[in-house]
Amino acid sequence: MDKISAQNLIKETFNYPFKEEKFSKFSVNLLEQIKTNSSSVWIDNTNLPLSLRENVKQYKIFGHMEYENGEKIIIAMIKLKSAEVVEKSRYIQRDFTKWLIDKNDSDACLVSFFADNYDDWRFSLVKIDYKREETKAGKIRVKQELTPLRRYSYLVGKNEPNHTAQTQLSPLLLDENKNPSLDKITEAFSIEKVTESFYQDYVSIFDLFENFIKKNYNLQKNELRMFTQTLFNRLMFVRFLEKKNWLKFNRSNKYL
Repeated sequence: MDKISAQNLIKETFNYPFKEEKFSKFSVNLLEQIKTNSSSVWIDNTNLPLSLRENVKQYKIFGHMEYENGEKIIIAMIKLKSAEVVEKSRYIQRDFTKWLIDKNDSDACLVSFFADNYDDWRFSLVKIDYKREETKAGKIRVKQELTPLRRYSYLVGKNEPNHTAQTQLSPLLLDENKNPSLDKITEAFSIEKVTESFYQDYVSIFDLFENFIKKNYNLQKNELRMFTQTLFNRLMFVRFLEKKNWLKFNRSNKYL
């Protein structure tokens, strides 16, 4: 897939409410060697542990891929019972994904979490990390640890500015990156890369604005930096309030 096609596929998948056909198309283009489940159907929550049943409505295993090194990744779609669970209850999503990984004898899961009548959804990677540790008796044992969902997750959809997700994920669809390894997929979700990208964009916009103020207003160097920094701090705080849904006018958050 060329760069333009990859970007368009990412946008049509992640800029809108969750659509099964769009997510399926993205999945088979990401992992061309994926083995899709021919009898794949939506499964209700009756076979789930009680701890998961109250939050999960249905789920579907779209397919799986096994790498030459023996690693296995599954692709799943999870319909949750409420929008709140999509946005906030990451521990519920993580516990359910762990159940899926264990049940399907896998090393990782690429999973979409969504809810009916909700415009935004979460796209996550959860995988098993293997760590060696020494016991009190001096023996080495291998310990399984699940990656934190906060670190490998994107909130996407109609209302989410998901530029970072698009930037990180679109290279995985290019012809030269066919069937990316689990390490490459993990890197695309890496918070370190996301943080670096955000910082670079922040610095670039900060410098542009500071140069604009410098050209149009007579401020000393220290005054210029203090003014710009104060303004950006306040803008970041306003964005924080907006994300928390605490920014309201006349008791409504529809103020644009």
